Amino acid sequence: MGIFDFLKQKKPAVTETRKIKLDETREFISKKKQELSSKEADAVKVIKSEIKSLGFEFETEISAIKRIDLKERKVEERIRLIVLENAHLFSSHVEKLKENLENIKSGSLPEVIKILNADFQEFKKNLLLALRKRDFLSAKSLEM
Repeated sequence: MGIFDFLKQKKPAVTETRKIKLDETREFISKKKQELSSKEADAVKVIKSEIKSLGFEFETEISAIKRIDLKERKVEERIRLIVLENAHLFSSHVEKLKENLENIKSGSLPEVIKILNADFQEFKKNLLLALRKRDFLSAKSLEM
């Protein structure tokens, strides 16, 4: 890679062009709309299947969180209670996220993406502090 590579001409992107007659435009547009809607429906199906597999992962993580045992740790009882309470709070928020994701209705791709973003933003906002407190003592307890 040389110093003057930015001066080289870039190859233009190849785009498919096709001439159509004016009376064929409605048919062409409707065909393209059908193609796009079928691709969008396929993308929504993929998102739904990923949500389903994510739900199974959430279940294993929730069960691991509920098995946290801090009785052997030599710390103040107050700290132990704070950590256990925040672990419970974390698991309840994960369960809420799981329910929200599973209840997403099929719709257009932009609608589904908007709902997913809102759900994950809410989850992130609710959990940041609880997650930090939980990790204070229980990081080793979560290892399987």
